[in-house]
Amino acid sequence: MVGHLRERVQLQSFLTTQTDIGDDLETWATFATVRGRMEPMSASAAERAARETVTRRWRLTIRYRGDVTAANRVVWGTRQFNIEGVVNPDERRRYLTLDLVEFNAS
Repeated sequence: MVGHLRERVQLQSFLTTQTDIGDDLETWATFATVRGRMEPMSASAAERAARETVTRRWRLTIRYRGDVTAANRVVWGTRQFNIEGVVNPDERRRYLTLDLVEFNAS
Protein backbone atom coordinates (compact mmCIF):
# COMPACT_ATOMS: atom_id res chain seq x y z
CA MET A 1 0.00 0.00 0.00
CA VAL A 2 2.83 2.42 0.80
CA GLY A 3 3.99 2.47 -2.85
CA HIS A 4 0.52 3.57 -3.93
CA LEU A 5 0.60 6.79 -1.90
CA ARG A 6 2.04 8.87 -4.73
CA GLU A 7 0.15 12.15 -4.55
CA ARG A 8 1.11 15.00 -2.24
CA VAL A 9 -1.92 16.64 -0.62
CA GLN A 10 -2.41 19.31 2.01
CA LEU A 11 -4.72 18.90 4.98
CA GLN A 12 -6.20 22.21 6.07
CA SER A 13 -8.23 23.44 9.02
CA PHE A 14 -10.40 26.55 9.34
CA LEU A 15 -8.98 29.25 11.58
CA THR A 16 -10.47 32.44 12.95
CA THR A 17 -7.98 35.03 14.18
CA GLN A 18 -8.22 38.68 15.07
CA THR A 19 -6.42 41.47 13.28
CA ASP A 20 -4.67 44.32 15.10
CA ILE A 21 -7.85 46.40 14.96
CA GLY A 22 -10.07 43.61 16.30
CA ASP A 23 -11.67 42.36 13.09
CA ASP A 24 -12.14 38.61 12.69
CA LEU A 25 -10.05 37.09 9.92
CA GLU A 26 -11.22 33.67 8.71
CA THR A 27 -8.75 31.58 6.72
CA TRP A 28 -7.80 28.01 5.90
CA ALA A 29 -4.35 26.96 7.13
CA THR A 30 -2.36 23.88 6.19
CA PHE A 31 -1.60 21.73 9.23
CA ALA A 32 0.00 18.83 7.34
CA THR A 33 1.28 17.87 3.91
CA VAL A 34 0.97 14.12 3.39
CA ARG A 35 1.28 11.46 0.72
CA GLY A 36 -1.91 9.79 -0.44
CA ARG A 37 -3.77 7.99 -3.20
CA MET A 38 -6.52 9.95 -4.95
CA GLU A 39 -9.19 7.86 -6.68
CA PRO A 40 -12.18 9.27 -8.56
CA MET A 41 -15.41 7.70 -7.32
CA SER A 42 -18.22 9.28 -9.33
CA ALA A 43 -19.54 12.35 -11.05
CA SER A 44 -23.22 13.18 -10.79
CA ALA A 45 -25.13 16.04 -12.34
CA ALA A 46 -27.77 17.84 -10.33
CA GLU A 47 -30.08 20.43 -11.78
CA ARG A 48 -30.56 23.47 -9.55
CA ALA A 49 -32.18 26.75 -10.47
CA ALA A 50 -32.26 25.83 -14.17
CA ARG A 51 -28.53 25.20 -14.39
CA GLU A 52 -26.42 22.12 -14.20
CA THR A 53 -23.74 21.73 -11.55
CA VAL A 54 -21.37 18.81 -11.45
CA THR A 55 -20.47 17.09 -8.19
CA ARG A 56 -17.24 15.12 -8.31
CA ARG A 57 -16.56 12.58 -5.58
CA TRP A 58 -13.12 11.24 -4.73
CA ARG A 59 -11.57 8.88 -2.23
CA LEU A 60 -8.24 9.69 -0.59
CA THR A 61 -6.17 7.08 1.25
CA ILE A 62 -3.47 8.34 3.62
CA ARG A 63 -1.47 6.96 6.51
CA TYR A 64 -3.36 7.08 9.80
CA ARG A 65 -3.60 10.45 11.55
CA GLY A 66 -5.75 11.06 14.59
CA ASP A 67 -6.23 14.76 13.81
CA VAL A 68 -8.23 14.50 10.56
CA THR A 69 -11.98 15.19 10.75
CA ALA A 70 -14.82 16.14 8.42
CA ALA A 71 -14.30 19.76 9.53
CA ASN A 72 -11.01 19.83 7.61
CA ARG A 73 -10.47 20.09 3.86
CA VAL A 74 -7.99 18.69 1.34
CA VAL A 75 -6.04 20.62 -1.28
CA TRP A 76 -4.48 18.69 -4.17
CA GLY A 77 -2.60 20.98 -6.50
CA THR A 78 -5.09 23.73 -7.36
CA ARG A 79 -8.13 21.59 -6.50
CA GLN A 80 -10.02 21.79 -3.21
CA PHE A 81 -12.16 19.14 -1.54
CA ASN A 82 -14.55 19.04 1.40
CA ILE A 83 -14.26 15.93 3.56
CA GLU A 84 -17.58 14.08 3.87
CA GLY A 85 -16.32 11.20 5.97
CA VAL A 86 -13.21 9.74 7.59
CA VAL A 87 -12.94 5.97 7.99
CA ASN A 88 -10.28 3.77 9.58
CA PRO A 89 -11.03 0.77 7.32
CA ASP A 90 -9.24 -2.02 9.18
CA GLU A 91 -9.48 -0.46 12.68
CA ARG A 92 -5.74 -0.97 13.10
CA ARG A 93 -4.75 2.70 12.72
CA ARG A 94 -2.64 2.07 9.66
CA TYR A 95 -4.57 4.02 7.02
CA LEU A 96 -7.46 6.44 6.74
CA THR A 97 -9.93 6.62 3.90
CA LEU A 98 -11.41 10.07 3.29
CA ASP A 99 -14.53 10.51 1.17
CA LEU A 100 -14.21 13.84 -0.62
CA VAL A 101 -16.40 16.18 -2.64
CA GLU A 102 -14.64 18.57 -4.97
CA PHE A 103 -15.86 22.14 -4.92
CA ASN A 104 -15.40 24.82 -7.55
CA ALA A 105 -15.56 22.03 -10.12
CA SER A 106 -16.56 23.11 -13.59
